[in-house]
Amino acid sequence: MPNPPHQAKNPEVTELDASAPIEDIVNIIKRDGGIIIKDFVRPEDIDQIYEEAKEYWGKLGSYVGKLFDAADPPLSGLAGKSTTFAHKAINHPTFRETAKALLREEHTVYRDGKRYMTVSNPVLAVSEAFNRGSPSTAQQLHRDDMAQHFDHLEGSGESSLLGLLVAGVDTNFENGATQVIVGSHKWPEAAMRGPADRSLCSTCEMKKGDAVFIIGSIWHGAGENKTNPPQRRIIYSCHMTRGSMRADENQYLAIEPEVLKTFEPEVQSLLGYSVSHPNCGHVDGKDPITILGSKEDPFGYGSFQGEEVSPPIKASA
Repeated sequence: MPNPPHQAKNPEVTELDASAPIEDIVNIIKRDGGIIIKDFVRPEDIDQIYEEAKEYWGKLGSYVGKLFDAADPPLSGLAGKSTTFAHKAINHPTFRETAKALLREEHTVYRDGKRYMTVSNPVLAVSEAFNRGSPSTAQQLHRDDMAQHFDHLEGSGESSLLGLLVAGVDTNFENGATQVIVGSHKWPEAAMRGPADRSLCSTCEMKKGDAVFIIGSIWHGAGENKTNPPQRRIIYSCHMTRGSMRADENQYLAIEPEVLKTFEPEVQSLLGYSVSHPNCGHVDGKDPITILGSKEDPFGYGSFQGEEVSPPIKASA
């Protein structure tokens, strides 16, 4: 899809049909960092996702932070609110197999005098919906794999996760379509290169039901919604992360909630009812320990956003 005129000199985001070979999709993501998948979900399934999610939109309150506008916070836990999204998008064969191809890990271990090949397949990291009105500000450009503390080596393009953005409505530059910097997944850490320059962005224009697959290391962000009369831009999203990036034992099911509530808050935090900065492990943007009736952050680790470092990093074109 051609970029708008002011982005004409930037690379376009490649498009392929959802029936394209997985190898072709994977190769484009490795080259560019992202790809638009046409006709990913049927329009009637998009309508069903909206029907399943709409009762939750009015219950969100306000967002506190800089990544989203205060009036339009993300809807967390989408997989549990829309079975259609869970089955038709997260488990879509094209996305599922692409995630495996990019994130699957194989490792040889030695045990009992024998050699074993072990495999770790990707798992769901987060599922959210974004419903942004007009006017809304452009989202800060960011990398999605910051929650996993993934180190970016220049030229690598590797990441801890693969993101999915499904268009709930037609998206374009005017209503805030996702902006990506093609090839930026191969950049080194911002501490070395500087923050991303928005003038390098390209627009992921999509029809309702299309999707964007983006590797977690690509610089991207929602665009400004400046439609008049106002239109809402709706995106349904999830991240798949490397399966090894979780605990050996599932503590959330291994210990009954009634027992957990009798533990000291520090112990609850150590068992996983805590947030790894930035924002990894939250529930609806809050410390999960509060669900157990305890006060957040019992160890005093501080804000989910992390501690600001001075002096700020200078931008680099």
